[in-house]
Amino acid sequence: MLSAPFANIIGLYSNIAEGPGNLLGANGDDRQIKWLTKTLTSLKQSGDRKALVIATHHPPYSSGGHSPSKDMLAQIDKACDDAGVVPHAMLAGHSHNYQRYTRTTTLAGAQVQIPYLVAGCSGHAESVVTAATGQQMGETIFEKSLKGFGYLTMTATAAQLAIEVVETTNGVKRPFDKVTVDIASHGVT
Repeated sequence: MLSAPFANIIGLYSNIAEGPGNLLGANGDDRQIKWLTKTLTSLKQSGDRKALVIATHHPPYSSGGHSPSKDMLAQIDKACDDAGVVPHAMLAGHSHNYQRYTRTTTLAGAQVQIPYLVAGCSGHAESVVTAATGQQMGETIFEKSLKGFGYLTMTATAAQLAIEVVETTNGVKRPFDKVTVDIASHGVT
């Protein structure tokens, strides 16, 4: 976990099996899930009000390049429910493109919106991706996608987390996507 002045970023190892991603180790080793639950519980008990970002290699949602990991999403959701903490954003790679989803769900007893971003387009952008047109996919909306190169930046304040994606395809920088999360309400704009 990286703790910055306005954000906590938790990185999880999902590459235990190359398949769609999992947090369980060999023979059902659940140490990483227990660590996540304990870390989230500690944040809750300390009254931490920072933005919380959880990053994995494998994406919980994906519409191109590699399949999503529903098992890993369920493992993270359970840890969040058990600790009473909700992430403000989820980051992943694995698929060599950019994708953004907005999930509206009840987690840790609260109705929340969470952006899920796949940002695997920094140095290798060969994965095909479905065009995002605001498709409703269960409790998520597929907001944006890019088959090309780019990078993202995150800016956190006490009130909000802003994630911006800059496209660099053909060597030209241009703003491509931006999502902002209100820290208190978990509202996404």
